[in-house]
Amino acid sequence: MAITAIALLSACDFLFPKKAKSALPEYTWGSAISDKYLWPMVVVNANFISPDGVTLGISDFGKEQFEPLGGKWGVGNGDTIGTLAPLPVSLNLEWLSIREKLFYKTSVKLPAKKLDSIFRTANGKQLIVGLAPKGEFILWAKGTKGLQEIQKFTAKTHDPNWEVFPKENEEDQTAYMQRMYNKISNTERDEINASLSFGNEEATDGIFNGIYTYITQQKIGQQEMLLVHKLKDSLGFVSQNKLPETYSQGDLIKVRWRNADVVSYKKDGTSTTKQILIAIRTERYKKGKLSILIEKGMPPLTAFFEQERIFDEKTLLLGDLVAFYLANSNDQDIRYAVDERKKQALKYTVSDYRYNNGKVGYQIVITPVNDPDFAKNIYLHPSSPLRLLEWQEVKQNEKN
Repeated sequence: MAITAIALLSACDFLFPKKAKSALPEYTWGSAISDKYLWPMVVVNANFISPDGVTLGISDFGKEQFEPLGGKWGVGNGDTIGTLAPLPVSLNLEWLSIREKLFYKTSVKLPAKKLDSIFRTANGKQLIVGLAPKGEFILWAKGTKGLQEIQKFTAKTHDPNWEVFPKENEEDQTAYMQRMYNKISNTERDEINASLSFGNEEATDGIFNGIYTYITQQKIGQQEMLLVHKLKDSLGFVSQNKLPETYSQGDLIKVRWRNADVVSYKKDGTSTTKQILIAIRTERYKKGKLSILIEKGMPPLTAFFEQERIFDEKTLLLGDLVAFYLANSNDQDIRYAVDERKKQALKYTVSDYRYNNGKVGYQIVITPVNDPDFAKNIYLHPSSPLRLLEWQEVKQNEKN
């Protein structure tokens, strides 16, 4: 009987083998992938690898593969329902950073214990990958207890396999990148444009479309000039037409412009060629603080000049600079005088000021007209002719 029982048990084990218990816990989890606003990314490939070597495509892309992501950092596009399975052990990524015009690729091993612990703590439902500039990316666990970072990684740049890309009209990489850039929202394109340096702007058919900080438009010599800032650059455009609307210093304006060569001939018959920037069209993109202050009601402002060498064109520019300073200064006295609480009538007095290096600029003293309970000194230094400086900035300029 004993032999028969053993035989029956053996037969049961053979016919109905016990399911091997997994050493890894299982969770119901989905996945998603995201990028940052103003840093649009295009996913070429993104997969988690399960402990048994199965490839799990992040977010089941649909139309998102080879297309710009949505700029929803830490949210992204993906699967919110999930599948019961062990957490992944590695991650493969390849993507294009549109703004940097670079491709990145990596394969990373995931920290198993840390991943499991944080996923449990978050009461996880989703693993989310966030793609950032310079090849950086983050893995998060998202659950009923919020979004919790698991780990940051960095990928390296690489040359992609161009054959796998869904190209249009046999386009090359540059054309593909431009097409992807054109697919992101107009607002995001404009914001990227505003933050690009002047040297990084690119023309389309010889025409540039840039976003700049407006300073003023005035006649200098025989030319009507549009003066603007672009990050560290100060630019002068030759304006073919009067501005279609009134801008205030500090407004962000879109300028459509082109380069032109101007040839000058000398008496001896030789010539020199100078390149100028010609503004074709402008429009306001975003109001600055000065425009907003003017709408609310700018305090009356009177100018006094204590030297003769300043000329009319510069008095207009100085008036713009002082108004811009009043709108943007963090000085408590200025804010108290200018903002709605008081709105004092103000005056500013301009006098010559000789700096330690021998250069002559201007000192501008701002005081209330009726009750001069404060005097604010600001400076126009020859090295910064389009911006008023605080005293500490003047001293820094002299050091440099």
